[in-house]
Amino acid sequence: MHQNLDGVVCPIQRTAVLIGDVTVIVIIRELRLGPRRFGELLVPGLNPRTLSHRLQRLIQEGILARTRYAESPPRVEYRLTPKGLALLPILQALQIFGETWLPVNAASSGQRDLSEPSTSAKTLECGDESVRHSRQGSETGGPSEHVSHREQP
Repeated sequence: MHQNLDGVVCPIQRTAVLIGDVTVIVIIRELRLGPRRFGELLVPGLNPRTLSHRLQRLIQEGILARTRYAESPPRVEYRLTPKGLALLPILQALQIFGETWLPVNAASSGQRDLSEPSTSAKTLECGDESVRHSRQGSETGGPSEHVSHREQP
């Protein structure tokens, strides 16, 4: 996350340097549904100091905006900027890859060959959103996707 982008010309590598960190991915995942406070971004497994450093870097890079409200006690929220919103298709691709190639408990249960994509329907929790993907053969023989999103309360 702290690597300098100077001299890195490949756009894939430049993007990976910027967002190729689990904490950054979790921050973007949590903010995709709207502004959040620091405490709301501190999901299990994230260190508060690491979260703080990543938030600062993402603000410097123009991916996040920080808004401080003149309230007592003070309130600060983080939100995705247009540059940050442009990263959401990458997160969706990561989710689809994970559901297809890294299904929950399949590796430990020995139920299937992990070199082949999963074809089962499953519901996974990703942040605040429950997503259901089902893969079925289409008329042309290829997989088709059905994605439904739970309404936010």
